[in-house]
Amino acid sequence: SHCQAHYARRTKGSIMATRAVNAGTRGAQVNWRATLRRAARRAAEIGGAGLLLAGMVFLALALVSYHQTDPSGSTAAGGPPANWMGAPGAWAAERALFLFGPVSVLFLPLLYVGARKLWRLVEEEDADLPHADHAWWRPIGVLLFAMALLGTVLALVFTGPGGSLPAGMGGISGLLGARTIEALAGLLRTLSDTLAAWLLDSDVQYALAALFTLALLYLIGLLASFVVGKKLIATVEYWVSRLPLVQTIYGATKRFLQTVSQPPIKGQRVVLISFPSPEMKALGLITKVMRDADSGQELAVVYVPTSPNPTSGYIEILPLADVVMTDWTMEQAMSFVMTGGTNAPESVRFNNPPHAVVEAPLR
Repeated sequence: SHCQAHYARRTKGSIMATRAVNAGTRGAQVNWRATLRRAARRAAEIGGAGLLLAGMVFLALALVSYHQTDPSGSTAAGGPPANWMGAPGAWAAERALFLFGPVSVLFLPLLYVGARKLWRLVEEEDADLPHADHAWWRPIGVLLFAMALLGTVLALVFTGPGGSLPAGMGGISGLLGARTIEALAGLLRTLSDTLAAWLLDSDVQYALAALFTLALLYLIGLLASFVVGKKLIATVEYWVSRLPLVQTIYGATKRFLQTVSQPPIKGQRVVLISFPSPEMKALGLITKVMRDADSGQELAVVYVPTSPNPTSGYIEILPLADVVMTDWTMEQAMSFVMTGGTNAPESVRFNNPPHAVVEAPLR
């Protein structure tokens, strides 16, 4: 009986040891498979980032060295390509310009941001950090739609031949957008010839181009709400800042929009001034307050937007005491300008009260 008890204890210990070894072996297999999957994913992310960066450089050089006479999908030339990237570069540049025209340069920052995003995944895995939201389909879709909309604007504004471009300034996407407006006019012709002719009028199409531009700005704002969009806009702004003349224009425009879009801490931004005659008032936006170098009198710099396109207007400098402060918001003022005054609040202060002290808006 003593031998049987000893044998039972040895048998039980062997079984437990075997179970522990088997469990350890299974755990090692699981860890080995997870490590292999992680290594494969890491290699794919690094390789994808490298391919996107290489594609960005390839497309940039191909677009810069584009020649209309190179062999491509829209030409029947058979000679050697003049494109720096050879025949593949000639075809890539022609297809990009065919689709979107000059707007196709936006593919470059998009490829860069995609590569940076893949590299960011690698960095997060190395640091054992949780992955951020990488839903990249939505911002890419928004960007492509914005590119098509910008192509439509170019097609409406530049109606003549596109020079050496395969499908004009707006590319095929812009031409399709412009043809959609013409098709809509054809459908409306059965209801009203006047309405169809109005839609085909060049001035109306310029107004539509301005509205599409505003829609484009909205899409850019929507794109900026995504993580990819923020990186894309930061990338574009970085490259824009490297161009001397463009940086000056873009920087001034950006500062102006930031100024008028933010309400002042004190006073009002939206005002009325006597323009173009003392008996008439014009809606304006105070952008800056200065002082007369001789008298020290406060002067207001007022931007007077034109209707229906508020991006053009006049700059007037007048004494701050002659400015009539309103209680309108920026949204009400822009709606008033863009609708030709049809959408406006029920009341407005037309004159300053007697002995009123006009306070300058503080940022």
